[in-house]
Amino acid sequence: MPTPGVMDLIALLAFLALLFGLYVVVRVIRRAWDGGNSARVRELESRVRDLEDGR
Repeated sequence: MPTPGVMDLIALLAFLALLFGLYVVVRVIRRAWDGGNSARVRELESRVRDLEDGR
């Protein structure tokens, strides 16, 4: 089995960078689609729990 060459390592790093880039793009699109509502929902749920606990 031949040892991986420098070009193979560069190709692997490029592939991993591409996957990471796609992951970041998907996260940004989901956040934009959501309109940031998930953070607001978590904040409101926290407030409701605080009110239920009598704080």
